[in-house]
Amino acid sequence: MSIATKGEKIDNTKRSRWKSLVAGICGNLSLFIFHPLENVKTRLQANDGLRNNHLPRYNGVIDTFLTMWRKEGLIAFYRGLYINILANALSGGIFFGLYADGKKRYNYDRETSSIWLTSFISLRAGLITMVCANPVWCIKTRVTLYWNEKDKKKSGFRLVRDTVSEMYTKEGIPSFFRGLSASVAMSFYGVLQMTAYEKLSKLAGIPEKPLERGKTPDIMTFFVGGTSRCIASATLYPIVLMRTRMQKQRFTIKEADELKAQRKINIDGTMNKEVFYTGVKETMKQTWKNEGIRGFYKGCLPNLLRIFPNSGMYFFLYEMTLRILD
Repeated sequence: MSIATKGEKIDNTKRSRWKSLVAGICGNLSLFIFHPLENVKTRLQANDGLRNNHLPRYNGVIDTFLTMWRKEGLIAFYRGLYINILANALSGGIFFGLYADGKKRYNYDRETSSIWLTSFISLRAGLITMVCANPVWCIKTRVTLYWNEKDKKKSGFRLVRDTVSEMYTKEGIPSFFRGLSASVAMSFYGVLQMTAYEKLSKLAGIPEKPLERGKTPDIMTFFVGGTSRCIASATLYPIVLMRTRMQKQRFTIKEADELKAQRKINIDGTMNKEVFYTGVKETMKQTWKNEGIRGFYKGCLPNLLRIFPNSGMYFFLYEMTLRILD
């Protein structure tokens, strides 16, 4: 009898992992809607005003929208959509699969378990996720920031393929792991998000087990999911920005000037500096020195505008998928 019971527990744990994995992937369907804001956010994060930056100098959210539309067209807002979906599906699938595994493995109970257990389970899932998914996020950053006047319509699979090929040929395997130190620090993103999600769910009266929540997900799941993600994102946003800067393609002043000349981009107002972001410490130092505290929060507004509805829909679809699979 005891052997059967143990076997059932193992089987239930495996089912729970796969259900959470599938639910995490399905939750990313909302990315189609909010991808333009993701691209605007990434452009602003990379907007350091330096001479060796190959992109125009953007002056806020509206100017970024207008400049992208005027110089690149609609394709600029959806460039990198497929790799973004892959990166988020991979990250969401791994994270929530490991998170569900951790809750089962360490006998988590929302009513009795401490905040430290929630943090440990989230950190464990977040750390593994960030390390595994970093190469895909690095490719996504490069694709989003792509701009070549000679082939400005390039997008989709061809752009991803060429980006991967160029990274491997010119920079080698290490290029796929740029920003890894920042990604490791971002493991706390999951800690903040899931701790806030569990606590807010409890306050909102959302039952822990999907089957206890009725036939359709409560609308509170949308607000709890969006709010918890915004808390995590706003807190760790400077780390996200530094990761983008470490992952973007590096140009010399000469290379950047040539690219800007092709696109007739005015270089007036740019700082006549050549800076390469080689690590967290150097990125933090240069950002503070050249841009001050505001430099760490460039793109934060479109990020929050994207994250709240996107994450609300994510958790809504995540919980609905779990319920269907149950």
